[in-house]
Amino acid sequence: AEAPGASLDVCGSIGRRFKESYPKTVFHGRLDDLDPYYGAAQAVVVPLRVGSGLEIKLVEAMAYGKACVVSSRGLAALPPGCAGAVMPGEDAATFARAVVRALTDDALRRRVGQNALACVREHFNPQKAHGELIERLRLGMVRR
Repeated sequence: AEAPGASLDVCGSIGRRFKESYPKTVFHGRLDDLDPYYGAAQAVVVPLRVGSGLEIKLVEAMAYGKACVVSSRGLAALPPGCAGAVMPGEDAATFARAVVRALTDDALRRRVGQNALACVREHFNPQKAHGELIERLRLGMVRR
């Protein structure tokens, strides 16, 4: 009730696990184009509980300049210096409070979204992602 106009769009195969419906929640399933959903979202929730390595879903949402509320698992996937690019929520209560803040505090949401975009541009640009491989290919150092 703290964000009465809020609704939740759930995109991806996770929706198959939910058999009942929830108020103001729409399960869309797998989608080929997420642009309209990211474009319409005020914030993105990334409640990762398990996983390893880079969390592409989180980086993708950040690349849209969205304020992302993340669990500690999502936070651990980010490089040092990007903590201000997301809103952490360790347990259900702090996660819910962070979501409400993301939806109700426009200045905070904009600032976190801008930090998210800056983090992606600095740490996940093509040169950072592929630079070493490209250099090895250029030098003929990749084994076949």
